[in-house]
Amino acid sequence: MTVPVQVRTEPPDPEDVRATYGFVALLAEEVPEIGDLMQQAVDENWTADRFSMALAATDWWQSTPDGSRQWLVKQIADPATAEQALQNGAQQVYAWASATGVPVPSVAKARKLWLETQVKGMDAAMASAHVARSLLGDKNVPLDGVGGQLGKAINDMYDMSFKYGYIPPDLNDQIQALARNIVGNGSVGNIEGWRSKLTEYAAAKYTAFADRIRGGETVMDVARPYLESYSRVLELNPNDIQLNDRLVQEALQGNTQGAAKSVWQFEQDLRKDDRWGFTDNAKDSAGKTLTSIGKAFGMIG
Repeated sequence: MTVPVQVRTEPPDPEDVRATYGFVALLAEEVPEIGDLMQQAVDENWTADRFSMALAATDWWQSTPDGSRQWLVKQIADPATAEQALQNGAQQVYAWASATGVPVPSVAKARKLWLETQVKGMDAAMASAHVARSLLGDKNVPLDGVGGQLGKAINDMYDMSFKYGYIPPDLNDQIQALARNIVGNGSVGNIEGWRSKLTEYAAAKYTAFADRIRGGETVMDVARPYLESYSRVLELNPNDIQLNDRLVQEALQGNTQGAAKSVWQFEQDLRKDDRWGFTDNAKDSAGKTLTSIGKAFGMIG
C-alpha cells in the first residue's frame, strides 16, 4: 500500500520559523533579503550549512563589514549563544536608554534595537546614539516624567521658558519636539538654540531691557525689583506673583516710547489697586494720614 505524500500548501507558521531558526528569524526582520532566504530555507527544509552558504552569496553579505559577518555566523551556528547575546544586548540598550533618560517600551524592542546595531557594525558611541534616535523617533514613546540627560534637558527648557516669560499654548509640544531632536542627534543637554530663541523673543517683547537681556540676563532677573515691590506693597506671597501678571507686564513693556516704568512709579500704581485697601500697609498709611491731619488742626497734641 502506497502512503500518500503530504504536500504542505500553506506557508509555515511564523512561530515555527522562529523556533526553527531562532536568531535568524529576528535578523530576517531587519534584512529583507535574509527574510526571503529564510522563508525558502524553511519551505525546503534546508540544513544550517546550506543556509549559511546561501547567506554568504547574498548582496547583503557582500556589503556587510567582515567583523559583523563573522559575528552573525557565530550566532547562527550556535542558537544558545545567540539567545544569550540578545539578552545581554537588550540589557545594554536599557543601559544606554537609562543614561539619556529615554524610555524603552519593551524587551522585544530592546532586543531589536541591539540587533540593528550589530547588523550595521556600530561601535558603542554610534550604537547609543542610534538607540536614542530610534526611541525618540517613535511618537508613541512618552517623554513625561523621564530622567537622565533627557529629563534634565526637558527640565532646563521649562525653567528657561519660565524665566524668560515664554509660555505659549503649545509650549509642551515645542519642548518635547526639541528634546527628541537634540537627544536623537547625540547632543543631549545642548539647548543653547532654545536659549537663543527665548532671548530674542524677550528682547523683542521687552525693548526697554533688550540690551540687558541680550547681555545674559533673563526676564526674571530684570523683573525682580518689580516682583519684590509687588510682594511688599500688596503683602502677597512672592510665589503667587507671576511674570505674566498684568501689572508686571505693563511695567516691563513700558510706555509707547519704549521707556520702562520706574520702580517708584510701579509702587504708586500698586497703591491704586483695589487690593491695597486691604493691606496692613494701607491701614498704617491711613492712620498716619489721620494723625497728620489731626495735628494740623490742633486736634492732636
